[in-house]
Amino acid sequence: MKNGLVNRGRYYHYKVWDKEVGKNVWRSTRQTTWDMANQWVQVNILNPQREKLHDESLGIKPIKKATFKEFVEREYWPSALEKNNESTVKANRHKMKWLERFFGKMELIDISEGLIEDYKVWRKRQKKKSCGKGNPKGSTINRELKLLSRVCKYALKRDYLREDPTRKIDYYKEKPVKVTVISKKDFEERFLPNCNARNRYATRELFEFGFRTGARLGEITGLKWEDVDFDNGHIAFMDTKNNEAKIFPMSDYLRKLLERLYDTRISEYVFPHGNGNKRQEVRAAFKNTLERAGLPRMHFHELRHSFVSVCASMGMTWEQVSELTGHKTYAMFRRYKHLFHKEQKKLLDRWDES
Repeated sequence: MKNGLVNRGRYYHYKVWDKEVGKNVWRSTRQTTWDMANQWVQVNILNPQREKLHDESLGIKPIKKATFKEFVEREYWPSALEKNNESTVKANRHKMKWLERFFGKMELIDISEGLIEDYKVWRKRQKKKSCGKGNPKGSTINRELKLLSRVCKYALKRDYLREDPTRKIDYYKEKPVKVTVISKKDFEERFLPNCNARNRYATRELFEFGFRTGARLGEITGLKWEDVDFDNGHIAFMDTKNNEAKIFPMSDYLRKLLERLYDTRISEYVFPHGNGNKRQEVRAAFKNTLERAGLPRMHFHELRHSFVSVCASMGMTWEQVSELTGHKTYAMFRRYKHLFHKEQKKLLDRWDES
C-alpha cells in the first residue's frame, strides 16, 4: 500500500469513511496506474476534504451538492409555486425544459459563465417545434436565461453555490416591442357586436371587462364574487402575477355590468365556464370575434395595452395608470411612453407662453 492506494484487481482503490454505513469502505478510482490514481484521489477526495476543513475554520457553510434538475424539482419549483400564480409557473416550466436539456445532469457548482455562453450557442441552433419556422429569437433565449438566473440566485441562498454564475450574462439585444391596441370606437362598434356567437356564458362581458380594466386574463378568470365590493365600489384582484392584491375602483359602467352578472350568477367565479367551473381559455372565442369583426389578429393581452392607450389619451399620467394596471417596472413604461406625450406638450406650450 502506498499513500493509502491499493491495487485490487483492475483498478487502484482508496479507503474512505462512509457516513451511511458508519465504517471505512474501499472506493474505486477507476484508474489503472498509481500516478493517475493518486491524482484522482487528490482531486476528488483530499482537496475537497481540505477545503471543507478550511471553510469550517472560517465559519463558512459547506456547499450542498445536487444536479441542476434535482435542485429544480426538489427546491426551486416548491418555492416558485408559493411566490407565483399558476399561469406564471406553467409558462416557466416550458422554458425550464430547454434549460434541463442542457444543464440537467450537471452539478450546480459546475455551471459557469463559459457554459452559459455554450448554452446560448446550442440554443440558437435548435429548431422551433410548436409554431413558426427557423431558430428561436434572442428574446426567447433571454427569457430562458433570466429564468436560469432566478434558479441560480435561489441556489445561492440555499447554499448550493458560492457565487452566482449568471451575474454577468450577456443578453441578446432585443428590438422594441410593438404595442398593438384596439381603439375604443372599434371595440364598441365592431368587436362587441360580434361576441357570443354561440351564446357562451358571459364571454362578451369578460371581454368588455378586460377592455375597461386592463386586467390580465388570469386576474379576470380568477375573480370571485367575494372580491367584488358593491358597497364600497371596488374590485379586488387577488390572483395577480406578483401575488399582490390589486384594488380597482368600480366605475358606474362596471357596476351595471357586474350587477347584471350577479343577478344571473351560476358560480363563485364572476366569469366562469358555462358549467360553473373556473374558465381556463378564451383564445378561440377572442380570435373568432376578431375575424367576424374584420379586425387585425391580436392576443387577449392587447386589451390591456388598449386600456393603457385609452387612459393616456384621456390625459392620465403613467403613475395613475400603473396604479390601476399594477405595472411595476420602468421597462414597461418605456413600452408605453410614446402614449404619454400629452402632458409634455402642455408643459412645452407653457414654455412658449412664458
